[in-house]
Amino acid sequence: MSRRGQGGGPAPYDFRRPIKLSREHVRTLQIAFETYARSCGTLLTTRLRVVSSVTLASIEQLNYDEYVASLSNPTVIGVVDLDPLPGTALMEMSSSAVMTAIDHMLGGPGGRQPERPLTEVEMPLLRGLLERMLGELRYGFEQLVDISPKLKEIEYNAQFLRAHAPGDACVTHWYVCVPSLDGHQRNAAVQEHSYFQKQSDLLQQPGRSGRVLATNRRNP
Repeated sequence: MSRRGQGGGPAPYDFRRPIKLSREHVRTLQIAFETYARSCGTLLTTRLRVVSSVTLASIEQLNYDEYVASLSNPTVIGVVDLDPLPGTALMEMSSSAVMTAIDHMLGGPGGRQPERPLTEVEMPLLRGLLERMLGELRYGFEQLVDISPKLKEIEYNAQFLRAHAPGDACVTHWYVCVPSLDGHQRNAAVQEHSYFQKQSDLLQQPGRSGRVLATNRRNP
């Protein structure tokens, strides 16, 4: 409906989000993220030796400070380069999900695990799993842009991260993994891992930016 037919009254405007994703851009990103989710589910089934399904729960547009505030503490955050895209992306998994995944990889039954620091044996397992998951992200985006995700470091407290300015507009995408990696069987949309990418970085894709901007914009 046209705004002119609504009495011409003032419309609310969020100055912290001057750029909005169009439906076609959200839809294009949704296709890429759903492709990633399917391949990631296959990867987890193989690596954890338990039948797993990963589903895209939501795509949202947030400011960086809102994203950080939504994360638990402690948590596991991978700092990621997405060459050739500029800027930094973040990949987050809850600590309980990480501990359960590691228990599966070590031959355990999974289920709820105690919260504790990772050992020297477990750290390489976590890094290897995250790197494999990022490899599937490249496959999900291959129809849009040829990215080469690279895991730089792993952090445990989002408050200490200074990847972006607090007011930067960002896209976040959240996933649900079944069976749940934190010991609960759930059908509702619950965060198991999330990805974060600064909106302006995702929109400025070298070489193929025209195609991407024409078909999809950026996601939450």
